[in-house]
Amino acid sequence: MIATAHSTNAWVRFKHDHQIIAVSNAVRHFLLTKGFEQENVTAIHLGVPDLGLAAAPAPGPIALARPLMLGMLARLEPVKGHDLALKAINILRHVLPVRLTFIGPTDTEWARKMKALTNEMGLMDHVIFQGETADIKGVFDRLDVMLAPSRREALSLSLIEAAASGRPSIGTNVGGIPEVVEDDISGILVPAEDPEALAAAILKIGRDDAMRLRMGRAAREVFEGRFTPERMITETERAYDRAIRQWQERR
Repeated sequence: MIATAHSTNAWVRFKHDHQIIAVSNAVRHFLLTKGFEQENVTAIHLGVPDLGLAAAPAPGPIALARPLMLGMLARLEPVKGHDLALKAINILRHVLPVRLTFIGPTDTEWARKMKALTNEMGLMDHVIFQGETADIKGVFDRLDVMLAPSRREALSLSLIEAAASGRPSIGTNVGGIPEVVEDDISGILVPAEDPEALAAAILKIGRDDAMRLRMGRAAREVFEGRFTPERMITETERAYDRAIRQWQERR
């Protein structure tokens, strides 16, 4: 049997003699700590359809008339760290002109809490709750930087999409995020649960137009090298071929 582990908690559904495809090296490492054999667990990154580069960002420098456009493309649940993003924006509100857009379902209990927190902090002019959208390319056309202050993440699909669009990202150094965001190359990694560090990273990238463009180009190279559908298909076929050979040898 071949199974795919999309998260760290998926291991409870597998037997130790299963062939497992992990969506990131982070998930593979976790499975190994649970007693799965190295030869039975293969890391294969998700492949994302290439929608092409996003439109060129508006010229800088960042100013009141041209704020830094930040986005989080994720379901509105506590694990994604929307509250940390709001705290970072609150720190920056008088330092750097920023606009933060939350893209995702707004009918969750966490979404309601985040709207209340936005009002409590007085950030209504800085934060937009966009809701769901199928226009992913349009999302990145309007953004400068993608945020992923996640508390836990097997592998972030939205960060891969940002990389495909040629946009840099700021993410927490947890799970599979470092496999998408190369620190100080295609984006910036920050510690989890640290809104001050997140704010500092936003300020750093917001004040340097050339850095954002350079990191965006590097992010696109990361996508082309690791996350295309063609690469995923090729590696998955190899994994199945290897599993079939092992099964035949045991017969």
